[in-house]
Amino acid sequence: MNTKTNQILLVIAGLFLAALTSRSSTPALMALPFLAYLAAGVLTAPGDPLLRAQRSLSRKRSEVGAPVEQEVLVVNEGTDVPRLVLREPALAKLHVTQGDLVLAKLRLTQGDLVQCVSLPAGQTAAMRYTFTGRRGRLAWEEAQVTVSDLFGLFETQRMLPAPAQVLVLPEQRPLYRLRVRPRHTIRTAGPNLSRLPGAGVDFYGVREYHAGDSLRWIHWKKSARQPRTFFSKEFEREEMADIGLLVDASLAANPARGSDSLLEYSLQAAAALAKTILRAGNRVSLLVLGERIVRVFPGSGKRQLARILDQLSACEPGEKVSFETVKYLPVRLFPSRSMIIVISPLRQRDFNALTRLRAEGYQVLLISPDPVAFAARADALVGLDGQKSFAVRAARLERETLLRRVRQMGVQVVDWPVDQPLDAMLRSLRWAER
Repeated sequence: MNTKTNQILLVIAGLFLAALTSRSSTPALMALPFLAYLAAGVLTAPGDPLLRAQRSLSRKRSEVGAPVEQEVLVVNEGTDVPRLVLREPALAKLHVTQGDLVLAKLRLTQGDLVQCVSLPAGQTAAMRYTFTGRRGRLAWEEAQVTVSDLFGLFETQRMLPAPAQVLVLPEQRPLYRLRVRPRHTIRTAGPNLSRLPGAGVDFYGVREYHAGDSLRWIHWKKSARQPRTFFSKEFEREEMADIGLLVDASLAANPARGSDSLLEYSLQAAAALAKTILRAGNRVSLLVLGERIVRVFPGSGKRQLARILDQLSACEPGEKVSFETVKYLPVRLFPSRSMIIVISPLRQRDFNALTRLRAEGYQVLLISPDPVAFAARADALVGLDGQKSFAVRAARLERETLLRRVRQMGVQVVDWPVDQPLDAMLRSLRWAER
């Protein structure tokens, strides 16, 4: 029974009460159509239908803004159902909360989230729609169906299991100006100069000829000056390097303004860096300090990129996490003397963590999304008063002082206003000659 049935019963009861009060049969006769309508609903109401649901998605992994088609099928394996309403349940699970603002993780572009049909025995009802999603994991566990009589008077609501999920990956903008120069490499062929002789294309030096050396690499000019000795050219070996990505996803360090969050830019930078570095032929690992600690151990190739993007897509800001966690770094995640790219807005309390990384022998590159410019840009839309403008200037001076201290430790720093492309900001990156 629902509100519609209760209203009809209330009308019938009122008419019979009016008939008794007025001692007239006219109100009772007026109640007969309502009784017939109610009886028709009782006779056509389905019993216990046997229904089965399944859900299918056009893709399991998508990018921000890319359309995803979804189809929900309900198969009737029992008796006829005069009226079936199929809808998406628990839409609150498909929302993300930022402060007091609730933002939808998906936006419907085509179709509808409610389907009303008549479903005979052995037939199938389908609901199709297309949506685009925000970065994150969109998961469905059940489909909600409501079966009733032909007039919708006696309804039975059921939840049918129909699991499915899609990962919306962060945006990956190409980084053409990224030229990392790790100081230490591993003994595997790769793109980085290792400062060791071996197979390569960059000239390294000259040594005496040894039996078995190729005649192509004899240094004829030097050999001509010393007729009794031959000399061979040596080239610098190119090897793979271990590069780790460390993302600060704490809620305190990543402010949010409306539907925009500084964390989204950090995750986009991490995805772009992972894609660029892996395509160059290096090994990449990942550590994200967010709502949960995400670890991806070193690896290379397309599978490693897929693992990293999958983990980045499901990251959420954490309240209790701290950048001080880096003092417990496992060596397997970040091998000794490897290069670590830290992506963090950088607070004053994070300075000691960077100092510890440098003291342990890591080569550190800091990419710092500017939280001051991010917050000032959002406040500029509503107007800055005098006090806020002074506060912004003080925050900028404090940040510049902090970044200067970080540079003095030997850390390469990229101060990134997020309204500018990261690729353009990488021009300021200067590596010391080895």
